[in-house]
Amino acid sequence: PTANIEVPESSHIEEKLKDGINHVFYGWGVVEPNLDEVFPVVMSVGYNPHFKDVHKLAIEAHYLHKFEKDFYGSNVRVAVLGDLRVMGAFTTLEALIEVIKGDCDNATKLLVNQGEWKNCEFLKCEAAQGSKDLPSLVGPLNKMHSAL
Repeated sequence: PTANIEVPESSHIEEKLKDGINHVFYGWGVVEPNLDEVFPVVMSVGYNPHFKDVHKLAIEAHYLHKFEKDFYGSNVRVAVLGDLRVMGAFTTLEALIEVIKGDCDNATKLLVNQGEWKNCEFLKCEAAQGSKDLPSLVGPLNKMHSAL
């Protein structure tokens, strides 16, 4: 499932993320209130260049896990660990789908050696549950660290 992370227009997020816009990242994520279960995530940040006429910044975190029920309205947290690729337009929707499948496979392989991040304070901090002030994204990448 994919969590579409709301980007408030007055938040200056685009300016803070300028080096990470139109990229696909990987990392670990949680869905509040359950901070004990950490899942692999592939996340796109950008204007979805494949789909023309998209002028609003989209942050889409795709959880590589089959959940029993949807998590609409839940807060999510994503610890970004790396950059998979630059987003781009494709000649067909099928080509885009194949690249996304490759992103998921690559993220799964990369995360095998980055399990220590599953216990990072950002993902586990119970005191911040439900907080609108807590950044949705964090990680060791300078361009994404505490960006929101």
